[in-house]
Amino acid sequence: MGTTTSNFNLIKPAREDFYSIQDQNSNMDIIDAELKAARDTFKSHNHDGRYETPEGAQAKANAAEVASKNYTDLKEGSIKTELSAHLSDSATISIHSKALKSDLTLYVDTANGSDNTGDGSGTKPFATIQKVLSVTPKNLNGFQATINIKAGNYYLNDYIISGYHGGILAFYGTNKPIINVTTRLDIKCNQYTYFNGLKFQGNGMSGIVYVMEGKAQFNNCEFNALDHAVNIFENGQVNFVIPVMNNNNKCIVANYNSLTGVYRATGSNNILGYASQCGSGIGLTECTLTATTMSSKENGWILDGNVFK
Repeated sequence: MGTTTSNFNLIKPAREDFYSIQDQNSNMDIIDAELKAARDTFKSHNHDGRYETPEGAQAKANAAEVASKNYTDLKEGSIKTELSAHLSDSATISIHSKALKSDLTLYVDTANGSDNTGDGSGTKPFATIQKVLSVTPKNLNGFQATINIKAGNYYLNDYIISGYHGGILAFYGTNKPIINVTTRLDIKCNQYTYFNGLKFQGNGMSGIVYVMEGKAQFNNCEFNALDHAVNIFENGQVNFVIPVMNNNNKCIVANYNSLTGVYRATGSNNILGYASQCGSGIGLTECTLTATTMSSKENGWILDGNVFK
């Protein structure tokens, strides 16, 4: 004998029963009624979010997608703004961590260059020396990095050229660009640093160019109105070739076991020409530089030709 289901009383025929169309239609009517009741319940409760129709779910998904896109666009703009503020520093860190793979030549032109749109090429130079140095790898890796500086005024106050090693860092001036140093410029590089055809300009005997480490050479450079034209420290080795020094408080000062060679120095209206201190030495060759006091020694030596001063 047949039975019924526990929830909706659907007729379940027994194995020995004959198939009954009436029982089948009765079951279908019960199922249809229950499905309609369930659908009506979904619709009546949809307003408070407890139930959801496929159409309603899709509408909410579409709205969430639009809101997400708007939020993403807003955050992307904010991130781009913050990234731009730090991009220069990040680029500097990335570039400085690399090594040169060949000789490098970059250009700087204060009148026609740009630190924003320039790339350091001859046709798109940078505008400042600070910028060109920021894109020059510290590890020169046996090669030479050459910085060509066009005529104009540049400012390197309280600036440090440091960390370059393993090769040659060279600055070449066109038509004597002026490097304004009214405070101090420190050079701390563990390799040869060349300065060619530049004019280092102070302001009423203010400003000092320090060579703190390594080896440097100044070729055909001018030094004017500085407190110390060049002060050499800490085992530094510096050569001057045809320097012109005018209106300086002190022209060349050697300190702390440093060695300095000077060839054909000229200039006038200086207070002190050469000072050698703390185990340092200065060698002069064919120099006609004049100063109120030509030389000063304190536990150091100055050799002019074959004569110790």
